[in-house]
Amino acid sequence: MLLKWSREVPETAGVNGMPRLERCPYDGSPVVADAYPGGFVVVSCESCGAAWELHNAFVRRVAEPDWIAVRVASEHRRGASAAIRPRV
Repeated sequence: MLLKWSREVPETAGVNGMPRLERCPYDGSPVVADAYPGGFVVVSCESCGAAWELHNAFVRRVAEPDWIAVRVASEHRRGASAAIRPRV
């Protein structure tokens, strides 16, 4: 099997080939990105309060999530998906 080298950037890639963070990895809620001078970006989840600092290839969590809010969002999402899927 031959592997083909491609310079195409995948759709899921963000700046500099880094993965885009569109949803919180803890509770699945959409995240908000705020850009600051010097190329820093702070990505935060309004639902659980988790936040990450991004700068070039550097990613660091700057705020831990509220684990109770994560649990509530997870239970809400699980309940909503159970209501959508028919039982077999």
